[in-house]
Amino acid sequence: MRVPPLEIDLLKTFQRVVTSGSISKTAEDMYLSVSTVTGRIKALEDKVGVPLFVRTGRRIELTDAGAAFVAYVERFMDLIEEGRSRIHARGMAHAGHLNIAATPFFTSYMLPDMIRRFAKKFPKVRLKLSACSNSQVLSLVTQGKADIGMVQEQPQEKGLVRYPLLRDPVIPVVPKGHPLTRLEAIGPEDAASCPILGFDTRSEPWSLLEQWFARHRLVLRVHMEFDHPETLKRYLQPFGAIAFLPGLTVAEELESGDLVSLRMAPPPDIRSSLFMVSRSEASNHAQASQAFMEFALREAAEIAGGAE
Repeated sequence: MRVPPLEIDLLKTFQRVVTSGSISKTAEDMYLSVSTVTGRIKALEDKVGVPLFVRTGRRIELTDAGAAFVAYVERFMDLIEEGRSRIHARGMAHAGHLNIAATPFFTSYMLPDMIRRFAKKFPKVRLKLSACSNSQVLSLVTQGKADIGMVQEQPQEKGLVRYPLLRDPVIPVVPKGHPLTRLEAIGPEDAASCPILGFDTRSEPWSLLEQWFARHRLVLRVHMEFDHPETLKRYLQPFGAIAFLPGLTVAEELESGDLVSLRMAPPPDIRSSLFMVSRSEASNHAQASQAFMEFALREAAEIAGGAE
């Protein structure tokens, strides 16, 4: 037997009568006439097929069937409210302000394309991007001056939630035409025989690289040190040098053939860990922040998948 559909107004009126225990009080609260409330309850009982209330003088009480029906109505109304809230939240994610603090590594290599695609999907979100050091990024997020931070070291600060984004491989590269490109694979002695240009030499990946050389009884001697990969890359050709750089910083040059990645045996297998952080408590721009974080995690997963 087909059950007749139930109008939501009937269910709301039923809920209010259950809460107030009175037809007249329900009518007053809902700005309806007593006859309208009575008519809605009668219509609901007709659709359900059983009496939901029993009237004893001025009092109105639930029948056993009515008491059982209450739980289903409450569950249905909760789902309606949850759906309304989620749709509202999605709408809020499409607008507002979002402050992002990131290291120059992110602002130069990972964020340009990511933000372009995010802005296309969420055109009403107004973005502000600040480039600063790891410690400054963490400070801005902790103080609530930035909604999201992007750093190259695993944060230890309390009150922050960290999201691992990517483990970017550190790649040995040389300019095209370099003598080492003629070898099928190079060993640590081959790398140490060339001028080595250093980048981010106080980082954990560089420390692991020094340990890798030390295990082969070699000292990693840096010919020249640079603060930014773009500057370093300009000096590879003049010095005939080798550099160990994060994969994201050399992706374009490897694709164009201006730089060549070397296969090392044994491989050092060193990676630079990239993190996104936010405060554990909600920011003023929580919906836009959540939208961007979910977007960034998907983008990072695609980058990681493409690099495998």
